[in-house]
Amino acid sequence: MLYIVAAALALLLALSALSNLVRGAAKPVAAPAPTLPTASSAAAVDMRRTPGPLQWKPVIEQLDLRRGHMFTEPGNDDVLTVDAVSSPAFNTDDMLLKRLQRAHAHLRTYPMRVISVTEQYSTVGDREPRALVTVVDELGAYEVVDGRGRVLQTVAARGRATWNVELRNTAWGWVYYSSIRATTK
Repeated sequence: MLYIVAAALALLLALSALSNLVRGAAKPVAAPAPTLPTASSAAAVDMRRTPGPLQWKPVIEQLDLRRGHMFTEPGNDDVLTVDAVSSPAFNTDDMLLKRLQRAHAHLRTYPMRVISVTEQYSTVGDREPRALVTVVDELGAYEVVDGRGRVLQTVAARGRATWNVELRNTAWGWVYYSSIRATTK
């Protein structure tokens, strides 16, 4: 009996952490679920090339598409194609994936939509190419489900948010390094 209570508490803690799954905590906002970038629109991006100042949106959409696959497809934990090793983004995604795996759960959908991306700066010729971009995105409501598709938790839509996102160029191309929610005045 104690094992069952401990397992239930562990599952509850794991699921409550999923509210912080995407670039910040989910907050109840009435909004329809946004459409996702499709593999065909995002796959055409050369992730190793440094985009011009107005061309970062497809890179972010590609990364979000890959990130969505990590959280919606059980067993797909190829975090290296999304996040720089040992970065704050990697540590967060790795922790969230492990919590989902321990709970034998995944997301039914990943309703992230990128509204706009603006380059703040990028360093191309450095040994460690990096870029800082401002991302405005929108997160719709999503469900955490078990292996049979039963809903374990429903997370309300967060709506729009603005982020300062640092990217690094690795062997996989551009990947997330960190993201900090921008303050609004």
